[in-house]
Amino acid sequence: MRNQRPVHLLAGGRSGTRGDLYKLIQRVYTDNRVIHPTIAYIGAASGDDESFFLRNSENLRAAGARNVIPTQLSSDKVDPEKAKEILNSADLVYVSGGDVFEGIQSLKRRT
Repeated sequence: MRNQRPVHLLAGGRSGTRGDLYKLIQRVYTDNRVIHPTIAYIGAASGDDESFFLRNSENLRAAGARNVIPTQLSSDKVDPEKAKEILNSADLVYVSGGDVFEGIQSLKRRT
């Protein structure tokens, strides 16, 4: 059996301060026993939008992430082996928000 890790579900919005967001993200890192993680980023719900990725990865890095790597799973040009490699090598996986229904449909089309 694989090592079980906690799953954290955080809903976004513009309430609170950036410091509060960083504290939440840092708590996820601590709960997973990694301080400067490499994070696999799944941006399917935003259509792998680059500006959405940049904004989210900036917050993840500001909270201490070493690296944030986009998987590009919603792209027609996705390389499944590369995406699998990114997901397997990451300390944590971050699934961004956006149009969740479309994101799920996009992932289903790729599997």
